[in-house]
Amino acid sequence: MFGKVVKKTVADQVIDQIKSLLAGGDLRPGNRLPPERQLAEMLGVSRPSLREALRALEYAGVLETRVGEGVFVTDGNNILANNLQVSHLVKQYALEEMIEVRKVIEAATVRLAIERGAEEDFEALRKVHDDSKKMVHHKEHFVLADYAFHQALAEAGGNSIFVAMLQTMRHMMSEFNIEILSTIKGRKTVLQHHDAILDALNARNGKEAQHLLEMHLDNVVTSMKAKSGR
Repeated sequence: MFGKVVKKTVADQVIDQIKSLLAGGDLRPGNRLPPERQLAEMLGVSRPSLREALRALEYAGVLETRVGEGVFVTDGNNILANNLQVSHLVKQYALEEMIEVRKVIEAATVRLAIERGAEEDFEALRKVHDDSKKMVHHKEHFVLADYAFHQALAEAGGNSIFVAMLQTMRHMMSEFNIEILSTIKGRKTVLQHHDAILDALNARNGKEAQHLLEMHLDNVVTSMKAKSGR
């Protein structure tokens, strides 16, 4: 079922192989992957490389970890898990287009959060932000904290469709987000942006919060262009 990984980036090879098995039907929604040690041996990779690949697939919505049970293929509720074509989806659309969509979605979530958000919603958002500060030196944890911040903001608006739409966009952009957050400088910049956005939200200043959020998203495009030399 699984074959040994050779050459290229090890984590990428693992991701490609698992996605191929998913697309071919060898792995199906609800299936549990073999235990970590066994899977690493089957693939011929180190356990840290395997963990890196599994984290990326989990962040993309393809896999999920159930405490005490193992790693499972998601049940298909997520658009990306249904299509099993994460890389294909990303290649179809320009980063700028995805950012434009996120601006529309997140501008609406900010407006709704200020109009409808209860104090406990903002308290939850502040807690997510405080937790992310503690994780700034740990890339994998900070990636999840960054995701949690935007999701908590959407949830504060009380519109489940916007929450689902944002989740899908975040999954589509996961590779870009991981790349941007790969350096401590990138993570600190994101943290500063979140800090400013949160200040505006706490002041119930919707116009300023939306402006800061747009700048924050524009930074994704700028950062990726700088990395690619465009």
